[in-house]
Amino acid sequence: MSDIVSKINRRFTCIICRRMMFRTAERVADKESARFIITGENLGQVASQTLDNMTVNDRATKLIVLRPLLCYDKQDIVNIAKKLGTYEISIEPPGCCRLVPPNPATKSNIEQIREEEIHAGVDSVFEDFELSEIEYH
Repeated sequence: MSDIVSKINRRFTCIICRRMMFRTAERVADKESARFIITGENLGQVASQTLDNMTVNDRATKLIVLRPLLCYDKQDIVNIAKKLGTYEISIEPPGCCRLVPPNPATKSNIEQIREEEIHAGVDSVFEDFELSEIEYH
């Protein structure tokens, strides 16, 4: 990812990274015969989760993206995570991305993001991309 980040406008790092995650999730879904991608995104919590940016992110996959936590209050999400036993791992420092730019874009459009992806060669990353059992199980 750092090679791609060096070729793009840093403000779009989170958006392009999430689009790459969606492309990867689509490949896992295909292998597992799943028809949807489900995320824990919450509207407006971070720059990549604005309506504009989520719309751009959705265009990275042919699958429907479901966001069951979209309009939950942050504390409600924390409470759910604690109940499920996932809260502690969600706050560990290694989970924090070290590539987040100082001023991430809160508004993007598909044309500018595709231009950045083309310039960085994102599509070529996925041309020969194969999932193995070890990589996602």
